[in-house]
Amino acid sequence: MFLACLALVALMVQARLNLLPSHDESEQTESRPISQIARQPGFIMAVLSGAFGNAGMNMLMTSAPIAMISHHHTYADAAF
Repeated sequence: MFLACLALVALMVQARLNLLPSHDESEQTESRPISQIARQPGFIMAVLSGAFGNAGMNMLMTSAPIAMISHHHTYADAAF
């Protein structure tokens, strides 16, 4: 249930995000500091999406083997 709620929250956040069109890389020749890059909405969304995706995958990969063992599957089946 928590994973479904987490997915809905991520969907709502991504639906409200309004990104500017990307610029051609050949036009931009100067480098920018990481602090300026980290304040961009696209970067923030990428970091949050990665964090939520990793959290969701961790929950699935941890809870599935525990549930299998509690339902009397062998350890080898749960590990596989």
